Amino acid sequence: MLADDVGCDFRAAQTEVRNQGARSTCAVFAATAAHEWMAGDCPDLSEEDALCSAKIFDASVGDATWVSSALHGIDSEGQALEQDWPYGNPHHTEPRPAPAAEPARRRCCGPVSATGAARAADVPSLLASGLAVILTVRFVPATWASASVDGWIDDPLPPTAGAHAVLAVGRMPAQAGQPDAVVFKNSWSSSWGRQGYGFMTDRYLAAHHQYTDVLGAVPE
Repeated sequence: MLADDVGCDFRAAQTEVRNQGARSTCAVFAATAAHEWMAGDCPDLSEEDALCSAKIFDASVGDATWVSSALHGIDSEGQALEQDWPYGNPHHTEPRPAPAAEPARRRCCGPVSATGAARAADVPSLLASGLAVILTVRFVPATWASASVDGWIDDPLPPTAGAHAVLAVGRMPAQAGQPDAVVFKNSWSSSWGRQGYGFMTDRYLAAHHQYTDVLGAVPE
């Protein structure tokens, strides 16, 4: 454990863990979870709307996008409530439902930025600065599948398929035989891991980190 490492846990401040289902939408789920947290009043915001806005910055087809595109889309367009645009109803390629397009009903977000190749040890200081930290890591399918029971992601094996984005919500120093880890909110329902949360070890993050994006609190 690093000398300046301290434990922190913001799971109690999060909105309900969601389920992205079989779609490649982890980036918008992580960005939406960050926005809901930083909004201060934990609104239930629309991932489908966030994906629609992300495609302004990411011109690729399909559901997949980057966290940076999702955050810049939310920053540019605001974000609808989930009740105004439920996930998948309709799909993001269709026009926004009328309530979701109403400017007065759309929520603005705080400042968006990126930190580059942030280390696991940087997470506590970023969280302490009042920022929501979104980590994009390379994906090792067998490791994530085996974590469905206890939520522990700890495997330096080479990745075999794509990337996955999650919201960091804390830091767990080594204890009870477990290594240092980042506590994160996943988007695979509350039945995955520890009620939808997991623990990503420093060595997995060091081996497979791709991007760190951060979102600040909504200005009063």
